[in-house]
Amino acid sequence: MNTIRELYDNLREFLVAVGAVTMFFLRMLAHVPRAIMRPRLIIEQVYNSVTSTLDTIGAVASPKSDVKLQHLSGPVGIIRIYYLLFETDRGWQLALWFSVILNVNLAILNMLPIPVLDGGHIVLALVEAVRRKPVNMRVLEIIQTGCAVLIIGYIAYISFFDVGDLIGEKREASETPAARASPSP
Repeated sequence: MNTIRELYDNLREFLVAVGAVTMFFLRMLAHVPRAIMRPRLIIEQVYNSVTSTLDTIGAVASPKSDVKLQHLSGPVGIIRIYYLLFETDRGWQLALWFSVILNVNLAILNMLPIPVLDGGHIVLALVEAVRRKPVNMRVLEIIQTGCAVLIIGYIAYISFFDVGDLIGEKREASETPAARASPSP
């Protein structure tokens, strides 16, 4: 298990790397015409993505909401969205935009306090700092294994509905208009 000092050193190295990458992109953006950048629009889209992600998490968690887990998209649904985006005239632009929004959403989800995600590692490091001793390794293994199984099960559950939606769309597309219009006995 990492000590607080090792976590601090790793975080410091990560922040230095992020700073270097940020400076690289800022230097690149200096050569991009102002009309293309539109920073207010970019910040607004990222903000809207963050708020809609948090609203969706709240809606899924609320028993009063109509939004259920099967309404979300997993890997199969995301690939389908990319396919649909690339079929449009501005496919590359829309796919790039979708990739940015998807990465913002994944960053938010990654910071949730679930033990196998980064947010969970932060919480466990805080628990260790408060207790001034590491968490029992056996307890940590059980918690992380259980959460990993839940996340993998969630992905499989969502993918099941994504595949069902995909198959349903193909069936509807393969039906002829005459077959849809004819009355059933």
